[in-house]
Amino acid sequence: LLMTPGCPGSVVELLETVGLSPEHDNFRAALDRLSVARETQLALRLAGALQRFWYHRGHHSEARRRLEDTLAADPSPTAARAYALHGAALMALELGDIPATRSFAEEALAVSQGLDDAWLRALSTLMLAQVLREEHDFERAHRLYADAERKFVRLGDEHAALIAAFNLAWMTEELGDRDGALQLHKKNLQRARAASNPRMESVTLYNLAAAERDQGGYRDAMEMMDEAYRIVRDLGESEVADSISRLASL
Repeated sequence: LLMTPGCPGSVVELLETVGLSPEHDNFRAALDRLSVARETQLALRLAGALQRFWYHRGHHSEARRRLEDTLAADPSPTAARAYALHGAALMALELGDIPATRSFAEEALAVSQGLDDAWLRALSTLMLAQVLREEHDFERAHRLYADAERKFVRLGDEHAALIAAFNLAWMTEELGDRDGALQLHKKNLQRARAASNPRMESVTLYNLAAAERDQGGYRDAMEMMDEAYRIVRDLGESEVADSISRLASL
């Protein structure tokens, strides 16, 4: 289960359940041993499965290096490669390397299309939308986010659908429809709470707080920001520092 790409939500949920941080060095050693033994597909599957842990715990540079190393060792167009490519795109995006993000995402999409894997195609669509967002092509990004959300809803992956929906609201605001964006954020907050998804709840609260602040509702904004801060603090993730700076900006 840990190393099964394309299984909506299972990898994230398992990593959070077992509390991976104390075992991180063991997973590093496992990746090193798999590399030496030339077990390239297993290495791809393990590195791909670790991507969300690496992302949420702030190990972006190490994750990108390890993912790129495993990808270079085996060019076979498998599901494991497509998911590892998504991880490499995610880390490149976080590190500000947009051309590399596009390259990884486009290859992931090509591999997933060859495999006829709907979940991996949806994931690649989401990442390409992220690239367009960073390139300030907000209209095309909006279309791809909407497409990705529809695909994930059909596939029953509410976590990924919420990520797409959150960014769809963001692009709606960038395109000048602030009221429409606010309604989408409110809907997304309800969805996140219904799905017991604290990460998406916290980022949606941030955006609703910013909207309240811009309209002069400072008390409500502070309450929402304080709630969002408590969520990321309890998760113990790298977003805590960012939440403090957002809190101060109010």
